[in-house]
Amino acid sequence: MGENSDSEEVQDAYEEVEEQRAVAAQWKRKLQKLTNDMADLRSLLDEQVCCQ
Repeated sequence: MGENSDSEEVQDAYEEVEEQRAVAAQWKRKLQKLTNDMADLRSLLDEQVCCQ
């Protein structure tokens, strides 16, 4: 019983790690999109300030 329980705990921990990796990857994609959006906005602002 103890060995099976340990194996189950390891499997649960592994699944949790995989879920957290997926969440981290999702946040990384969101951060990259926001960074790109911010760079675009900065470029637009620079154009407006430059050429008024």
